[in-house]
Amino acid sequence: MRCTAVCLQLLFLMTTLTFSQDELVPNGVVTFPFFAEILDSEIYPDADDVVYQVGVGGFMFLDVSTPGAPVLMGRYDPGSIWIRFYNGEAKGDLALGAALEEGLYLLDISNLSNPTLRTTYQWNNWNYEAVVSQGDYAYLAAHVNGVEVVNISDPDNPFHADSFGGLENAWDVFIDGDHLYVADGPGGIKIYSLNNPATPSLVGSVLTNGSAREVTVVNGTAYVASGAAGFDIVDVSNPSNPQLLSNYNSGFGIINHLAVDGDVVFAATWEMVEAVDVSDLNNPLLLATEDTPDRAMGLAAENGRVYVSDWLRFRVFDFTDHTEPDIHIKPAIHDFGYQGDNVPIEQEFQIFNLGESTLNLSDVSANNSNFTLQSTQATIPPGEETVITATFTPSTAGTIFSQLVFTSDDPDEATKEVTVYGGQSRLSIGDVAPGFTLDDLDGNTHTLDQYNGKVVLLAFFASW
Repeated sequence: MRCTAVCLQLLFLMTTLTFSQDELVPNGVVTFPFFAEILDSEIYPDADDVVYQVGVGGFMFLDVSTPGAPVLMGRYDPGSIWIRFYNGEAKGDLALGAALEEGLYLLDISNLSNPTLRTTYQWNNWNYEAVVSQGDYAYLAAHVNGVEVVNISDPDNPFHADSFGGLENAWDVFIDGDHLYVADGPGGIKIYSLNNPATPSLVGSVLTNGSAREVTVVNGTAYVASGAAGFDIVDVSNPSNPQLLSNYNSGFGIINHLAVDGDVVFAATWEMVEAVDVSDLNNPLLLATEDTPDRAMGLAAENGRVYVSDWLRFRVFDFTDHTEPDIHIKPAIHDFGYQGDNVPIEQEFQIFNLGESTLNLSDVSANNSNFTLQSTQATIPPGEETVITATFTPSTAGTIFSQLVFTSDDPDEATKEVTVYGGQSRLSIGDVAPGFTLDDLDGNTHTLDQYNGKVVLLAFFASW
């Protein structure tokens, strides 16, 4: 057993926690077949126990009055999987959806069970990442183009009011009182006065520890998701002179989304949700973590309950007192590669106990005999970690997949799986490229033979 720098950090935190028994406990989960990617969750302010979500599949409202069994109330379907909302705002009878290259969608939500389209809007083919509104104006984060101001006094006929640049990469917008906050990527946080809401004016800015991706302001404090740098806490009680107070970075993942509930910040780090005590703004402390089986993309929190957009699923967690162990494994997926048939390759997997009592790892197994484990049991005290080594020895040609199954006494994750694979041989410089046939976006078929004697570049990408 060993303890790395991350583990030592955790041990230090666990000795200084004010609420050392607080944990995130899974309460409910629901899957909707029409959502391929859920990208944002927010609390609807004008009705009790209603959460809305956006992504591939449209704009969805959920009744969470029974958190263990969320119920779909209504959904706006944009009619195409290629139209995805990256961010949304819903209040009163109007919802706004930022759909990147598809523009801004304005929805009538006077009946939450049947949201309907009022109109769409786009100016100069700008891509809209995020939207926020106040009064007659909506403010759209448009990446390198800056921020656009749109007059929505008549939601059926929105029109361009203003735009402003001087920004690095506008990812998110947030309004607090009479100020607009922009998460400006490498440019940090920019703050604009809304005394004249049609033409905001820059009054302050501050650089963050990482690329500012999302910003939330509560009681004169800005919480900024800063990617690989964790999240930053900024004093914005004087918007013209913002002061960076502190930074939190557990090292467990990239933080792109936050939710604030009282003195606790909940952070989505793709593989997990973290709860961080910010009662002392200069000394944020980790309180709890909970793995998310898919990809935690967005979240909202209220009254000790956390709502998570977990890629394909909507999950509900309760933040409550618990003393159980809590398992976390890194890496969550691994490619062993290939060094030749019957040539073994080793990989270490770190098993963390992020809970408050001893974790007993009773078994680790692989469902493919090409993968073997050097040890399968461990006892891990709170805040510590151990290492399990897996060996991949390919006995057949082609790519070989397996699941490593970790069994422990974690009460809500008694078994946890890690996907592993390897064995795919890689081409070397000078090797003859294998033939292939591909269709392009226009439906035309191409074969490699057509391009003999020419340089061919293949680009593979994912939509997110």
